[in-house]
Amino acid sequence: MASIKRIPISMIVALVLAGLLSPASAQDDNVTIRPRSWDFGFLPQKSEVGQRFYLINTGSDSLPVDRIKAGCSCTSVSQINHPIAPGDSAAIDILFKSGRYHKRTKKATQIFISESQQQIYSIWLKAYVYKKKESPENISITPQKLQWEVKDGKISDSSTTLEFFNSGPDTLKVVVLHSSGELVQSIDLPRDIVHDAKEELLINATALPVDKDFKGGSITFGFIGADTTIVTVPIELEK
Repeated sequence: MASIKRIPISMIVALVLAGLLSPASAQDDNVTIRPRSWDFGFLPQKSEVGQRFYLINTGSDSLPVDRIKAGCSCTSVSQINHPIAPGDSAAIDILFKSGRYHKRTKKATQIFISESQQQIYSIWLKAYVYKKKESPENISITPQKLQWEVKDGKISDSSTTLEFFNSGPDTLKVVVLHSSGELVQSIDLPRDIVHDAKEELLINATALPVDKDFKGGSITFGFIGADTTIVTVPIELEK
């Protein structure tokens, strides 16, 4: 079994260099946003996926946040209702609904710091939304979404198998870039997928109680060859 929380540094560096993930950065000496943007890569239509960001106060004074504004009706965001002390951080959860979008989509969430400082920061969510009969570049995934049933507050499906087919010319190394820890316990990764071959990947669900209001679960994979392809598999809970 491979831990979903341990991603080789070399893989992250490769993805950053490919322009698919953005490293953490600050717009000034007082604020750091980590990560600054997130790319879900290929994402099926009619999905709800979420990502957590952190607003870090790297200044010497308390950091008041007036409000956080979603980019459109397709995104919803959590709010920070208290000043952030120097050296502390606060989480921002963003939920994106792909709906009937098609192809490349980019949405901004704006963070408004106190009127006296007049600072506005942006967080970007990106995705390439594809239709049900389409597939990500050189990669076919079956199923495109995981659908798990919840009974008595817990996921009743102990495990699910994803099937990957590599139609591209290169051998691909598979890594997990992000996984909803509230839903996924472990992922049994294949080492490589050679050209014109299939590999099965076992997803083990968590045995922990699931929050009744939880939405936007997903697993984001990186397929690394001569080029890098990012694919997100949403997790839908049937309650």
